[in-house]
Amino acid sequence: MRRDLCAVVVDVDGGWGGDTVSRLKDNGIPVVGFKGAGRSNAKTRDRQLGFYNKRAEAWWRMREELDPGQDGGSMLALPPDASVKADPSRRRVGSLRHAASRSRTRTRFENGWAVRQTRATRS
Repeated sequence: MRRDLCAVVVDVDGGWGGDTVSRLKDNGIPVVGFKGAGRSNAKTRDRQLGFYNKRAEAWWRMREELDPGQDGGSMLALPPDASVKADPSRRRVGSLRHAASRSRTRTRFENGWAVRQTRATRS
């Protein structure tokens, strides 16, 4: 649901979102294409860690924004719904080198939501 005339963010990795972006622009709807696999040169708020790609950066930025211990508290909050609270916890943060080359990700649909499953492959 779009609120307050905010821009719609479309995942354009792999070329699948290009037509959606074009159609939204044609209809005067503000849209931003997001390429999560793109390189990120950003650092965490404390400048201690870098990010593997834009997707990792986006997940971490959301985590930072939800932190109630930040100066001024958090401007964001998750609704009191167990399924919403559980979804961000599916992501795992680790320090494995070359994790992308040792895992395979596939997407399945569960209750209308895309769920990504990662499993290790032999290297």
